[in-house]
Amino acid sequence: RIYSTKTGRTHHLFSNIERALFLKAEYGKLFVDFQEQRAMEREHTQAIADALKINHPLCIGTKVPFVMTIDAVVVRRATDGTQYTEAYDAKEASALTDRRTLEKLSIHRAYCQQQGWNHTVVTNETFPRDVIRNLEWIRMGAIKPGEVETIPGLFDELPSRMLAALKAKASRKPINQYCAEFDEHHGLRGGAALRVLQILLWRHDL
Repeated sequence: RIYSTKTGRTHHLFSNIERALFLKAEYGKLFVDFQEQRAMEREHTQAIADALKINHPLCIGTKVPFVMTIDAVVVRRATDGTQYTEAYDAKEASALTDRRTLEKLSIHRAYCQQQGWNHTVVTNETFPRDVIRNLEWIRMGAIKPGEVETIPGLFDELPSRMLAALKAKASRKPINQYCAEFDEHHGLRGGAALRVLQILLWRHDL
């Protein structure tokens, strides 16, 4: 489970691949919403399965058609302000050689086409680990509901100062060195500037 300050709710993710997809989507500038395990209307998936001559998944031990779900539906805002939707399924790369998995994905793909959504399959090979680690670090800059400034100016004044300084003169110093010097210059306790930097990156100010 992971809470998002952008959506205002906790998201229930069922694999590391889904978590990586969530982190990548959430950080995007155009991100609006992330809907995990989005159900597809059963009558639609049944009709698609019939048309594709594929056996529709059934509830275990019955002949009742199973309600199929898409792993994630992501809503984004275009530059003109309109919203658009894209769908994703998360699978281990090795699963994509399985005939039954591919059949189910073909139902998902056809359903998304009917909805006017792009459909993408992401795997454990889609997101580099370093990128995900960086995103996890950056999202620590998100200001949580009810969070109180433990340092005066932490949320606004200090980020503004750091941003102005970086715009005036770009730094080539390692992050830890730059932040340590920023702390010392502004009389902050050690580590404060790292949070300031995280806030700037989370807001896409840098």
